[in-house]
Amino acid sequence: MSHSSSITPVDHKIDFSIRIILYLIWGGLIVFGIISLLQPAWLTDISKLGRESEAYDLKKMADNLMAEENFEGAISTYQEAIKRDPELQDAMGNMAIAYSKQGKTDLAEKTLKELIAKLPERDYIGYLNLADISMTRKDYAQAREYYQKSLPNNPFPGEAYKFAGFCSKELGELELSLQYYNQAIGTKSDFKRLYTGSILRDLYSTGNSEETQQILEELYEQESSEEILKKYDEKSLHYVLNHDPEISKIYNEMGVIYHKMGKNELSNRAFRTALSIDPRNENARKNIRIVSKIQG
Repeated sequence: MSHSSSITPVDHKIDFSIRIILYLIWGGLIVFGIISLLQPAWLTDISKLGRESEAYDLKKMADNLMAEENFEGAISTYQEAIKRDPELQDAMGNMAIAYSKQGKTDLAEKTLKELIAKLPERDYIGYLNLADISMTRKDYAQAREYYQKSLPNNPFPGEAYKFAGFCSKELGELELSLQYYNQAIGTKSDFKRLYTGSILRDLYSTGNSEETQQILEELYEQESSEEILKKYDEKSLHYVLNHDPEISKIYNEMGVIYHKMGKNELSNRAFRTALSIDPRNENARKNIRIVSKIQG
């Protein structure tokens, strides 16, 4: 008995349907290929968003490696993040810190200078890290120069003033050191500076949603620190600022400088101010006893 090799009407319909589907798929691929070559704006945007999201995820992975002190792994992961998104400055800054932790200060400095050039409005990040590298070398003149350069755009300049004061003390420039320390106290006690600095810091943070970014921009442009103070207990805010242990430490440093200059009355006053701000400051307490013995 012979078997027929002819196609039944049903088979013909199935075969025809498959051909149509394949043509549609093939046609779709050709059209997408043409669109990809032309690079319309919507396709470019989707591709860019994908790369940025991937880069941000890699940056978070690298941050975790940094926390585990796996600096080699962190550096290679930061490099991958930057390849996907060259504008991811946080990754570049953290990579420089990882280089520094490895003792590769030349690479750290090179990366930080590139960061400053890419992001002039946030150059203080690069300058502060360059200052830290100079501090480890005990190059206090260079460190002070970097701290000084960080000031114009720095949302929290108090720390830069404080360390510039320390550098000046180490360089034997005691009067200048006192000036920097006074400026540090002034900025650390200025609620308006602290408020606007906090908004600027968060405004520049990566990973903000569009809604969060918009709220921060509106706060920075419209709402003043005086309006914020109306919403909170002003006395409580000033109490917190006036009991800052960091300010207590600065007054203690000023007391040491006055003592070196032979100004024991001013020295004693600075130590007592330090202790009144933070009663746990044992260095200030010890220094009061030393100065009191000298004064008789």
